[in-house]
Amino acid sequence: MHAEEALTYPGSSPPNILINDQVVLSYRLPSATIAASFTDGDRDMRRFVYCLMAVATLSGCGQPDDEKIVNDVQAKIVKRMGGSYGRCDDYKFLSNATAPEFKNAYLLHCDNFLNPKSLSFSDVRVYRHNSFVVVCGVVSGKTDLSRQGNRFVEFWDREDGAEMQSKYSGIKISDLPSSPVTRYRNYYQKYCN
Repeated sequence: MHAEEALTYPGSSPPNILINDQVVLSYRLPSATIAASFTDGDRDMRRFVYCLMAVATLSGCGQPDDEKIVNDVQAKIVKRMGGSYGRCDDYKFLSNATAPEFKNAYLLHCDNFLNPKSLSFSDVRVYRHNSFVVVCGVVSGKTDLSRQGNRFVEFWDREDGAEMQSKYSGIKISDLPSSPVTRYRNYYQKYCN
């Protein structure tokens, strides 16, 4: 066996040997050899890669399970409630106000928004329709002044839904631009049965 044959990896070029005080070897790394054989037309390797890609693609398809849907919707609700909570400190000086409009401003900001750290979900159900999925349930938690619950209808795959609070402090429902109670009832009857 020649020295050149002993130092050659399969599929690689023969080494370069300089005859001086030093010996320099030149060869492709095994990973480069695999890549070279793949690009040189190794059909078995291509089939394997295509099959692997098809399995990876198809395993991600289909409807997700109910647990993932519920977790996604709960995270969406917690995030939304976190964005509206935390403004009570700016209105605490109105807590002893005698004028109804000031007292209502205090209640509106301190007793309507749930603390996202105190939330608990119950009676949560997933409803699958032809082209969308809806989650209906109850989220309970604490405001800065009391405890309350919200009933919700939330779409899993889009930003749409409705909520109805157990109480509305500091504002008349008729004063709201669109009644959350009417919207919730319409959504519930349409999507949660």
